[in-house]
Amino acid sequence: MQDSELKKMQEYRDLRQQFMEQREREKKLIEEKLRKEEEVMLVETNYQNLQDEVDDMRRLIKNFRVRYKQAVTEINDLNEEHAHERGELFDQI
Repeated sequence: MQDSELKKMQEYRDLRQQFMEQREREKKLIEEKLRKEEEVMLVETNYQNLQDEVDDMRRLIKNFRVRYKQAVTEINDLNEEHAHERGELFDQI
């Protein structure tokens, strides 16, 4: 192999490693953000009756569903972006 090919392969490995580290950091940040939002939303409250509690739980569930759909959409967007970047890296090689 030529030196230029070896350098390109090393650059690819380095970029791939950076890509994987960035992906892991993004994943951890998203998980931490969701966990903190859940903690805020689930703070214990005093309910006057069971119906108030049920209504509040329904509101929370609805809110969690919206957040779940947003997270899934964001994950799909990130996967598409990473696939595109991966394709560009392969093209460079």
